[in-house]
Amino acid sequence: MDKVITLSVVDRLFVAVNFEDNSNGYEGEDNPDKLLCRYEFLEILIRLAGEKYIKTGKTTSQVDAFNTLL
Repeated sequence: MDKVITLSVVDRLFVAVNFEDNSNGYEGEDNPDKLLCRYEFLEILIRLAGEKYIKTGKTTSQVDAFNTLL
């Protein structure tokens, strides 16, 4: 049986993917805080694939995990 991805896992990954380092003074007006850009959306899908398939031992390859997710 496949691992169920909980809402807390999705929340944690969303925060990790959407983190912006503003230490250089750049505010990042192009990327609002509660939205994902295209590349962030792809990154969260890849991280979810890792959570579901690599951490459970179904595969060791990130590419295989992502392809299985799709």
